[in-house]
Amino acid sequence: EFRRVLFRSCIRDARSNGDYLDQTGNLRSSIGYVVVNNGNVVTLSRFSKAKGSSTEGPSEGLELANKLSAENNKGIVLIVVAGMNYAAYVETKRNVITSAELLAEKLVPQIMRQLGFTVR
Repeated sequence: EFRRVLFRSCIRDARSNGDYLDQTGNLRSSIGYVVVNNGNVVTLSRFSKAKGSSTEGPSEGLELANKLSAENNKGIVLIVVAGMNYAAYVETKRNVITSAELLAEKLVPQIMRQLGFTVR
């Protein structure tokens, strides 16, 4: 499905363009997305382990995605997460998911128009 391909491209962008040093692989492994429509999860990415990482990254990413999806119950929402507790700190110094956010801002309106929605 083209929507999943486009959303996956955001995650691929974040994982490959994150310009931070990978010590454990957990930060990259905690990156993923969830699409929520009026409180219902439509699509949830796989939180797969990066090379050399433990299962901590994927489980932290999934936990944050689930938490945020429960908090966003109005409208259609795309949530991209980096689930490790230090992700925000690293983001202040380096690109963790900023490039994915910028890509999503470009792609999501295109997807919505293709689905027949009016985009403001």
